[in-house]
Amino acid sequence: MKQRKDIASGFHGLSDGFEVEYGLDPNKVSTDGITNDGERKIDQVIADDGISVSLRDDENVAKPSLSGKAEGEIADNVFLAIASDSAFESNRSLVGDAVCVDGEDSDVSGLTLSFDLSAYESDLLSLSIVKLNADGNFELVESTVHEETISCNLSEAGTYCVLDIIQSWHRFKRL
Repeated sequence: MKQRKDIASGFHGLSDGFEVEYGLDPNKVSTDGITNDGERKIDQVIADDGISVSLRDDENVAKPSLSGKAEGEIADNVFLAIASDSAFESNRSLVGDAVCVDGEDSDVSGLTLSFDLSAYESDLLSLSIVKLNADGNFELVESTVHEETISCNLSEAGTYCVLDIIQSWHRFKRL
């Protein structure tokens, strides 16, 4: 016979560790008796296993994170991978590694993508987050700088990076 803990986890797909961390009861399918815990939108930060090791490496000066209210565990539905595209090759305006936010738009929409720039040694106010569009061009994303972090709200999956806008402008003027 299964223990109650196994039955509860099996019904909503959340790990017991996740439930305990976020104040849910791993012995119940519905902690509050109303909403299935797996359907509850929980304010959370993506776990390290949801971010590729190379993006977490000390050599990356723009370490990404993903946070916000999501059903289930963010890392079960979204993965942050290092992006490889010719638009990033030899681009001196790029700060850190470009990130592919991999997941369904419905799982990504409303989440916040942040980059920890504590290892970056220049002015953060010249930085912005950009998204690589389908044409291979960068489009500015409304970004917020707070202390050593730059963030943006996502509406869809895709490839994002931090760009030094001033350096990019000077490079563009020389062309």
